[in-house]
Amino acid sequence: MYPLLVKTSSIILPELSNNEILNITESLQQENVLNLED
Repeated sequence: MYPLLVKTSSIILPELSNNEILNITESLQQENVLNLED
């Protein structure tokens, strides 16, 4: 789901740089890990 979300974001928001997209992906992954720990 996350890779698809990043691809969709890159299409909808082409002005985002790759670095920003990576930061978004990392944030989502960190949130997912926290949810799993709960």
